[in-house]
Amino acid sequence: MARPMMIALTLSVLAAAPALAQTPATYVAKAGASDLYERTSSQLVLQSTKDAKIRDFATMMIRDHQKSTADVKRAATAARVAVPAPKLEPAQAQMVAELRRATGAARDRLYVTQQRTAHQQALALHTGETDMARAQALVNMNVFPKDVDAIVTNAAGCGSGMKEYPLLFKGTEWEAQGLEFSSRVQDISTFL
Repeated sequence: MARPMMIALTLSVLAAAPALAQTPATYVAKAGASDLYERTSSQLVLQSTKDAKIRDFATMMIRDHQKSTADVKRAATAARVAVPAPKLEPAQAQMVAELRRATGAARDRLYVTQQRTAHQQALALHTGETDMARAQALVNMNVFPKDVDAIVTNAAGCGSGMKEYPLLFKGTEWEAQGLEFSSRVQDISTFL
């Protein structure tokens, strides 16, 4: 009997340390804006999509970004960083306006395109130096069970970063584990 495929879906990695060039307050505000965009755009596409995969993905985005907002708020509060009410940045507001104007299958396609862009921007928010990247990579490699057949990412930047784990860990004790992990990483567009 074949065992069913197990899948883990990665999202923008909010646990990653923010880039050193920004203050904690800036990071919290930008993370809040990112989560607000994800929830708003996903709620919009849910109003019209007929595609079950997009409906499932949008539902997951709402759930996961509600959780990431709560996680960031909790961490910020513990660190005594003010948590402002989330507000869309101008580019995010423009993307939401474009989604509102689009209809039917065109809205679905635009949503998928915007998701790629938004997650690449989220990745940029969460990047740091090599030591921090290695630390987060070790967390990722230990979070996903070894029996998960595919690690599906909806952010091209995140996926390409995880594909580079063998290079990130080259010459270290984690090189083989990085190679094994990266072999399971797939972009959502390939997976679907």
